[in-house]
Amino acid sequence: MAQDFLFGTDGDIAISNGDFVVGESTNQHKQDLLVAAPGHYRHAPLIGADIAQYINDAIDTGEIKTAMMADGLKGVKVKVNNNTITVDGEYE
Repeated sequence: MAQDFLFGTDGDIAISNGDFVVGESTNQHKQDLLVAAPGHYRHAPLIGADIAQYINDAIDTGEIKTAMMADGLKGVKVKVNNNTITVDGEYE
């Protein structure tokens, strides 16, 4: 279970009582990895699934799975149904 700073629905870091909100962040990390393109993160230039490249195209679940596993996600399963992407997996 990953613990990290959490973001609000607006994408800004969440703040409560004048302090950053920390909590379970696995789903937040999955979402970040789906949107990020390789090269987006300087410290890990190869991670990112870049789902924007699949607009009006078939979604490559293998590439998404590879991006998730590169970040350390275990037991990764990617499903696409009616243009909804579901990523199952957990950090150890």
